[in-house]
Amino acid sequence: MVRKMTPLQNMLIFIALIILTMASTAQTNILNPRAPYWVHERKMQKRLYTQRPGSTVRFRCAVLGTHPITIDWYKDGKLMKKRGRVGGYKFRQRHQQITLESVVMSDRAKYMCVAHNKYGSINHIFEMDVVDTVKPIPSQDTQSNQFHPAQAMN
Repeated sequence: MVRKMTPLQNMLIFIALIILTMASTAQTNILNPRAPYWVHERKMQKRLYTQRPGSTVRFRCAVLGTHPITIDWYKDGKLMKKRGRVGGYKFRQRHQQITLESVVMSDRAKYMCVAHNKYGSINHIFEMDVVDTVKPIPSQDTQSNQFHPAQAMN
């Protein structure tokens, strides 16, 4: 005879499975401690960002490794604080990113994220340039752009 389980029994089994999964993950972290490493190493190859004033930029340092992992952000070598600029910075520890809204010329800098835990650290530098206008490319109009040495003498 097969006995049907009550909703309470189902819930207890579900909770037990969650606890076993969490214990297994914790044991893996204890048995295989790891320094932080990039989730998407290919995405970390981009270093130079060009932004226009007023735009929004997000820098992300997505890492895995043994928890707890802390991410610190630096601007031109100085530890960044939330109130370090007009409009502030938005730090998202869970998303491992920083957001700068309404970029201004003074935001032009080298930004570095440092992810660390007790087993090691990893860092990445993002260089941001803020440009006010796009410079036009000279036209190939040969008549107006030609240099004539005789004209330079006059």
